[in-house]
This record gives sequence, C-alpha cells and structure tokens, in this order.
Amino acid sequence: MKRKLVFTWCVKEKVSKKVIGRIDLGGFVKKTIAEISYHYSYDSWGKGVAIEVAARVTNFGIKELGLRRIQGLVHIENRSSIRVLKKNGYLQEGILHYYPFGREFHDVIMLAIVQ
Repeated sequence: MKRKLVFTWCVKEKVSKKVIGRIDLGGFVKKTIAEISYHYSYDSWGKGVAIEVAARVTNFGIKELGLRRIQGLVHIENRSSIRVLKKNGYLQEGILHYYPFGREFHDVIMLAIVQ
C-alpha cells in the first residue's frame, strides 16, 4: 500500500439510503499503520451510526489489510468523536498541541488501537 492511498466509504442511512457521511482509512505507513477519519451530517449525530461504521472500518483494517495500528486525531473539544473511537477499543495516547488540523492549528487528541 502506498502512503497516499485512501480507502473512502460513503455512509448511507439504512432506511432512506441518503448519504449522511463518509469515513476514510489512509495515511499508510509501511503497510502496518493507518489513520481513520470521518465526517457525518448533523442530522445523523447521536444515532450510533459513527460507532457502527468505525467498528467495520477498524475491523477491515486489522483483519483484511493486516494493519498493526490504526490511529485517529480528534479535536480536543469533540467529545462525541472521542467516544466513537473509545467505544471501538481505541485508547487515548496523548494531546498534540497546535497541530495542523484541516486548514487551521488546534489541540488534538491522539487515539489508537494497536494489535
């Protein structure tokens, strides 16, 4: 796998089939490490969708791709996103201060699951 390779899935609502978000697995390092990221529409928040989809993508990364580590960077104030990863077995490893996050710099939390 190449570092610039990214697996991207559109997430659809089960009933309406409307696209409500996306989830990515990319930033590969030596075929053993990747980064998970996701974005969902506001209407889908709090319904467990992110937890379920993150579980599937994490399982895909570990079982299908043979990754040893999947990590996620979350804005320090985004408690819901931190909860999504923790519910899937990710552990908080630390805080990165003034980290490039999108087009700005923010304090972020690093969470990871390691096999």
